[in-house]
Amino acid sequence: MWSRSPIPSRVQERLSRLVSLWTRGILKERVEFKASAGGSRREQVNPSYSSQMCPSCGYVHRDNRKGDVFQCVKCKHADHADRVAAINLKARKDDSEIFLFTPKERVKTILLARFTARLETDLGTVSGRTPDTVSGPSESETAQAILC
Repeated sequence: MWSRSPIPSRVQERLSRLVSLWTRGILKERVEFKASAGGSRREQVNPSYSSQMCPSCGYVHRDNRKGDVFQCVKCKHADHADRVAAINLKARKDDSEIFLFTPKERVKTILLARFTARLETDLGTVSGRTPDTVSGPSESETAQAILC
């Protein structure tokens, strides 16, 4: 037969939350101490989509990351997913549009707008072309080039 815990579940949940906050506080203090002792500083940045964004072309998609492996579905850049995230987080430290508490939906909008703008700059403005249709020339463009 099961015995009943002497502590009610709501009290256990509250205690669990307090212990979790306490350990996070200790960890934060320890990281700050170690960083300052080593001559560094710790800065927080918004982590949204940092491991799904390609550091080479800027394309953001969940399929870019599969476990520990990162491979961009657009430019085929491949690396370890944690290294990609670290590169993106370092770059985000100086970002003038994305702040620590920017909502993740807004972050994705900003990142996709940058990708689209980069496409237009790199490829020249091509009407009707979106980030999802950048893989290469269409069949009609290829046929037109052959005929000319």
